[in-house]
Amino acid sequence: MHTTNNEQLEKLEIEARSIEDALVTHARAWALDQGSFTRQFLLQEARLTVINQAEVTDKVVDEVPALKAEVAEVCDELAAMFEEWSASVDLSKAKIVAQDPRTTFLELTKPFHQAFGNAYIRRGYNSGSGSRDWTSDSANWHFYIPETGTARNPFMKYDPSAAKDLSDLWSSWATIARQITSTKDQIQRSRAARLWDADQDLPNHL
Repeated sequence: MHTTNNEQLEKLEIEARSIEDALVTHARAWALDQGSFTRQFLLQEARLTVINQAEVTDKVVDEVPALKAEVAEVCDELAAMFEEWSASVDLSKAKIVAQDPRTTFLELTKPFHQAFGNAYIRRGYNSGSGSRDWTSDSANWHFYIPETGTARNPFMKYDPSAAKDLSDLWSSWATIARQITSTKDQIQRSRAARLWDADQDLPNHL
């Protein structure tokens, strides 16, 4: 029984390490996907804002080239940030993003969200307003996202599909981790029982 438990533990730990390696790989890929996706989303939002608020655009027509350049810089910096973050991902970061990718996304994109909004607000563009479902006291810009109907989301659009593999891996890792804990406990209990049983002069109730 002791040998069987140890063999099972070794097998589980090998499987856990394999999943941990996959978690890191997928977290890095997730960051690159979000960087590209969010950059494209911001560029589209920038264009729609200039068109949908054409009355404001007419008033600041001379500033449009500078606005476009400022937005492009924000987008490039955002993509670069995700690339740097991807390269820095270790197991600890991978576990955090796997458990709650959306929160990680919002934390990473917040300064770029603010910078994007500031670029338009300074020039007189309307930042929009949230719906009953999307509210934030700290958001300076509400993005138009068709999925929310007529609402304007106070956060950048997030791509949930990119986190599917992470979610599955996290579930698998959590299951293996519980099995490892259980197996270690069984090994310790068996060791304690053998320690007691080794002394035949002591009463054996195990």
